[in-house]
Amino acid sequence: MTHRLKLPAIIGLVALSALFLALLGGVLEPRGFGRLAGPAAVLMIAAFWAAVIAGGLWLASQLGLFAALHEASKDKAISTLRQRYANGEINRAEYFQIKQDLEADN
Repeated sequence: MTHRLKLPAIIGLVALSALFLALLGGVLEPRGFGRLAGPAAVLMIAAFWAAVIAGGLWLASQLGLFAALHEASKDKAISTLRQRYANGEINRAEYFQIKQDLEADN
């Protein structure tokens, strides 16, 4: 399955890269974080990782990865439903009602 990056996703990647490079520049200075010391350095590192995680989740949602997971779980539910119908655990009316409910759940 191929995904096309949308413009906001590309902008997000560029912004995260810029943030990373800005923080990396502070780390590579001879004195560590340069002017940042103590709590300010901890806050900057925490903000960076929060931005990386949030950006990763946002990018995954833009690429439709969460939709693919939802679709896979729906397929598993319908497969289980078919198995229960084949085993005689539910009747025809229940099968079609549950199937209709699962397919309507977007």
